[in-house]
Amino acid sequence: GFTETDGDRPDVEDVVVVFTDGRSSYPDKTNESAWNLKKKGVHIIAIGVVENLENDEKKSKIEEELKNIASSPKDVKMIDFANLETLIGEIAYKVCENSTTPTPPKKTTTLPPSTTLAPSPALITTVTPSPTLPLTTTSPSTTIPRSTTLTPSTSVPPTPPTNCSGKDVLFVVDGTVNSRQSYDLAQEDFENIKGFIKSVIRGLNDTFRVGVMQYTDKDTARMEIDFMSPLEFSDTVKDITITQQRGYKRYTGDALAEAANRFYEHDYLQYRENNPDVIVLVTRGTPNGREQALSKVKILESRKIDLVTVGVHSGASAPGYLKDFLLNMTQPPLMFLSNYKDLEKNREPVLQAIRFPLLCAPAPTPPPVICNGSRHDIFFVVDGSASINSHNFDKVKNFLSHLITQLSVESSAINTGLMQFSKEDLTTVEWDLGRYSEIETKNNALKLNYQAGTRTEAGDALTHVINE
Repeated sequence: GFTETDGDRPDVEDVVVVFTDGRSSYPDKTNESAWNLKKKGVHIIAIGVVENLENDEKKSKIEEELKNIASSPKDVKMIDFANLETLIGEIAYKVCENSTTPTPPKKTTTLPPSTTLAPSPALITTVTPSPTLPLTTTSPSTTIPRSTTLTPSTSVPPTPPTNCSGKDVLFVVDGTVNSRQSYDLAQEDFENIKGFIKSVIRGLNDTFRVGVMQYTDKDTARMEIDFMSPLEFSDTVKDITITQQRGYKRYTGDALAEAANRFYEHDYLQYRENNPDVIVLVTRGTPNGREQALSKVKILESRKIDLVTVGVHSGASAPGYLKDFLLNMTQPPLMFLSNYKDLEKNREPVLQAIRFPLLCAPAPTPPPVICNGSRHDIFFVVDGSASINSHNFDKVKNFLSHLITQLSVESSAINTGLMQFSKEDLTTVEWDLGRYSEIETKNNALKLNYQAGTRTEAGDALTHVINE
């Protein structure tokens, strides 16, 4: 806490940043402890983080208590967990706006309008494909639109903006073989498909999640590689060691239905309901049960799962039946045709179809750099009660790690400490002021063990900040 034995510096401004997702169990004690801190000249910033800001009743109750905790109404922020990291710049600004000087001047600084600090709600931003890529679109016509035939390209697809949500991508691979084709040639074709998938995954950033499924006959669709980030894929998988199923029947509709179920499980278990889902179907022919396959495409549309189709063939041009069928499933620029040998080197149009459009939030306007070497002792007081849930607590840890980085960039004279609270007997000083380096502090934030206590005793935690 703010005692000299715990690293507090007498001539340095003290700041407390409180994170909580609910009203404290003992509001009167919380208000009293906060008042005692403010009497000692401690600047308190209070952040209410909730699951859903549209719950006006819960929001207003939390906000009312936070106003009693914080130094002033402008030091209160309400935000949802999904957008917590957009608050980093504004909190850094609030911490640094009152620099420590020998004779503190009267507070005449006017904050910039809130619209320049707080990000607006997420918007759907369509990022248009680069015109250099060989994507073909068609104007309305009574004739069948041309498919996009992959041709060699050296152009690099644009990198998605960093403030955009990555997608969850599942490659659904046709594992059938032609009975008239030699084993070696079939294996060579399948290796080309695996190389293509690897090359596409390498082009996605770590906000994406990727998985691979293979299918042939009914009830054969199975996950070959479960969902993981591209970085995990490159570190752990390295090579796609998938054995071709070598079936002779192709039930594409069954595979699409199973893929949709996998997305449902993944989105729920990994808390990625807000990340768009994409199926990349790689197939060499028309399915058994053609109408069933087309009906499953309608189900994908109803679940807002995007479908990208890649038809592969051995000849100089795709068979007409393959092209016609895929055009009934998807239209250019989401339908592609390629021979096996050219798949990997012509990945760019497919990669771009996966990446765009993106769900993007406008980047918040960065606050001005105002620390200018000023010195601050900052104590984070973090709610670890069970109501937060472990996945939301992970978001708080990431926020803290990034905020510590921002503050360290602004001023090398900043020390931080952290306390986690829930039940009184669980309240813990995780680290004292100035005990660790910036890198160690960031790592400590990421490694915090979630208490999941049954109460929210913020007042007890603030008392510890004063006395310990």
